[in-house]
Amino acid sequence: MTSRAPEPRPRTVAALCTRYLLDAAAAAGLDLDRAKLPSFDARDEGPFEGRVTYESQLALWELLMRTADDPGFPVFVGARLQPRDHDVVGFAYMTRANLSEALTQAMRYGSVWSDGSTWEITSTEHAVTLALEIDSPDRLGARCLAECLLAEMVHFGRVLTGVDLRPIEVRFRHRAPRDTSALEAFFKAPVRFESPRSELVLAQSVLATPLLKADADLAAFFAVRADDLLERHRADGLARRLRTLLEGELGRALPTVETAAARLAMSPRTLRRRLHDEGTTFQDVLDETRCDLAKRHLGDERIALGEVAFRLGFSEPSAFHRAFKRWTGQTPLAYRRLRAA
Repeated sequence: MTSRAPEPRPRTVAALCTRYLLDAAAAAGLDLDRAKLPSFDARDEGPFEGRVTYESQLALWELLMRTADDPGFPVFVGARLQPRDHDVVGFAYMTRANLSEALTQAMRYGSVWSDGSTWEITSTEHAVTLALEIDSPDRLGARCLAECLLAEMVHFGRVLTGVDLRPIEVRFRHRAPRDTSALEAFFKAPVRFESPRSELVLAQSVLATPLLKADADLAAFFAVRADDLLERHRADGLARRLRTLLEGELGRALPTVETAAARLAMSPRTLRRRLHDEGTTFQDVLDETRCDLAKRHLGDERIALGEVAFRLGFSEPSAFHRAFKRWTGQTPLAYRRLRAA
């Protein structure tokens, strides 16, 4: 009897994000008691160890937006945050030499904050585009989050450089809210809606702007600590979740990036990008999973080689033979004999 594949682990957000959002709501004068906020299962073990589900964070946004009844609330939240509020991660990019390095660091550590959104940077000769992809992009909570995060990115650029940073253009995937004046006043740039993606377009020349707190020694110090934090986060990251999923799926059918992405509640594009951020690919994780399972099955001499091949999703034993030799430098039979010796 084939065991069922494990359910995908829920996407999460650092509990610190929820606390910031609630603090901003209080500062905006929202009656949080009247809003009847739900309880959030968030441990408070440190800035990033406590987590809430991504779903609960989006639901909180929606509840607060209905309470505020103010289209400008997401921009208010994004413009209220300070780089130092990001703890060690904020200091890691606050102390870099220029805006380009700070943006690179911010993208690098993004997964520490949230499993539900990712950034992508593309450059041309004259402009750089910071594109934000949010899972569940068509719901109100995701639209609020997009406006908040793009505002936060511009606000941080202004704080870090001391320059009144103005994008060339700001684009949102969602439809325009009933009042766009807060967005236009904050960004001081054309704001477009119903675009293919939510993104900021900046002049290439602004990337060289030096940071006010630039300090090479401190940047190196904080980078080490931020990297440690990132590695701890990745230890239970997407690649591990994918591997657990693949272990359950192999034997029924060979998983594809499309089927795996659907089981993990994300698009194939998002899955590929997040795996890239963790330094791996779907094929690498699949090969590693099949190789480890093959070694486990080959250690049991009661399982025929043909059965091992079937359990790993190979169409025929010869394909398994070639793959295993590519992975280990040995044939499956030679590996089994060596294990038995």
